[in-house]
Amino acid sequence: MNPEQKVKEFFKNIDENKVLKLLNYKLIDLANNIDYLSVDEIVKYLSTDVNLVSKILKIVNSPFWGLKYNVTSIKQAIVLLGRDEIKRIIYTSMLIASSDNANLEKEDRLFLLKHSFITAELNRIFYKDVDAYTIFFKNELFLLGLLHDIGKILMLTYIPNLKELIPEFVQNKDITLEREKLGLDHALVGGFFMRIIGYPNYEEVIKNHHSTKVDQSSTIYRLLGLSDLISYLFLTNESSNELIDKLDFEEWPLNEYISINKDKILETISELYMLNIDSLFE
Repeated sequence: MNPEQKVKEFFKNIDENKVLKLLNYKLIDLANNIDYLSVDEIVKYLSTDVNLVSKILKIVNSPFWGLKYNVTSIKQAIVLLGRDEIKRIIYTSMLIASSDNANLEKEDRLFLLKHSFITAELNRIFYKDVDAYTIFFKNELFLLGLLHDIGKILMLTYIPNLKELIPEFVQNKDITLEREKLGLDHALVGGFFMRIIGYPNYEEVIKNHHSTKVDQSSTIYRLLGLSDLISYLFLTNESSNELIDKLDFEEWPLNEYISINKDKILETISELYMLNIDSLFE
């Protein structure tokens, strides 16, 4: 059985309703269309889910956003932060909720959520350095980065003995190990999941975010792969220079449409060090 068939079997063994509930994809639609809705319409939709409101307000009031006083309502958050920031917060709250039932130790959960968020931030920051036409807008690139490892959350939720088979699964970057042990990998699972919930344009990018073999003209593949790698190195290395030393541009080549160099990466990493990212997920 090849990896694609294994992925289909993986999903066949899970109740479809549970799969669909893992990620509140209606929130993606809401966030993507937030510019066309009134503040009251946004508040009305979000207020139907008390747990979601709680998660959003917790993120809004985290030190990451640096607000000077406590925000107590969704309406107040929208007015203070604006729609673009609220989009990011809705997306992030959705990711946090998706990990609630995953078999994760606290430290691993924090690593996975931080890695996903940093990858998303890098995608968003590097967006202006991408010159080619893309079907993805900036906020969609943020979401793409945020969900690139959704396959790991699915596997940690529905493969009971996963951590026994691959103890280092959460921080593992070698998907060949996953294929050897399980016959599939988190990138394939995540890509297939995006197809199931109705976002097929995310499928191929997520499926290939570890591949250095994709067509060099595939700008978004390159961008996500780079953001993913920098995020991982950022979380596992102590210094910016050490990160740059380990970032092999020959192994992970960009293309003529992405104007990102080592100076740009160092500048971005310096900005990341100044952000209180942990506070988003405590």
